[in-house]
Amino acid sequence: MLALSESAVIAINGIMSNPEVPEGAGLRISPQITGNEPVGLELSVVEAPAGGDQVVEDQGAQVFVAEQVSPMLDDKTLDATTEGEQVRFTIIDQGEPSPSP
Repeated sequence: MLALSESAVIAINGIMSNPEVPEGAGLRISPQITGNEPVGLELSVVEAPAGGDQVVEDQGAQVFVAEQVSPMLDDKTLDATTEGEQVRFTIIDQGEPSPSP
């Protein structure tokens, strides 16, 4: 199952604390499709998981992983770095140290 780093938990909780974000919302990871072909991963803030999504919760942070990409993220960790108001999410192997900010 996808794991969340401490910095990802902090970043996600920060995003979800925006008053415009509905309570119970989370970050969804889904395939990014171009011309009917998956070309990457897409992150979006959504109100609730879609049917079949894997739900990962850690210290209040919720991540919904689309079932199409869940198998390839099973041994990964979602990490985040923050610079000012911008957050950059990365996927790293579990057990790999977080890159320095």
